[in-house]
Amino acid sequence: TAFAKKYVTILHIEKDSVFRLCQIDRNFVNNFLTLVCEENKRYVYSYQLIELENQKAKVNTDKQKDKIIIEVKKAYLDIEIAEKNIDLNRKNLEYAQENFKMAQLRYKEGITTSLELMSAEIALQQVQSKYIQSLNDYDVAVLQLIYSTGGKIE
Repeated sequence: TAFAKKYVTILHIEKDSVFRLCQIDRNFVNNFLTLVCEENKRYVYSYQLIELENQKAKVNTDKQKDKIIIEVKKAYLDIEIAEKNIDLNRKNLEYAQENFKMAQLRYKEGITTSLELMSAEIALQQVQSKYIQSLNDYDVAVLQLIYSTGGKIE
């Protein structure tokens, strides 16, 4: 009937009894169901966005872990290089000091010129500077390792 096509009967079933609660316009019901479906699509869409954000966060976390590992390894290698540079520059410093002493003795004996003495002195100063720089590089590398591992720098 036309009435049956236009209205939907809402029934309430409780144990053995059936009650007709009301009749609602079928267009209203369809519109309501459409609204519920659209709302569910939004929930599904929101869930998918949340999942994508979670995946993105996991990727970022993994990248950050990799970055920290690389940073720690680099800091450790920088320490090893700085230690080798200290040893090398210490040996160069000993050689430059010895060379300067020899140049002073030769100059006092009149065997060499003041130019050779000054050259030996300049070479000594340059090697001293490199040695001090290698000590500073070591300190920086140690501090970088401490920082990379999350330690406090005091």
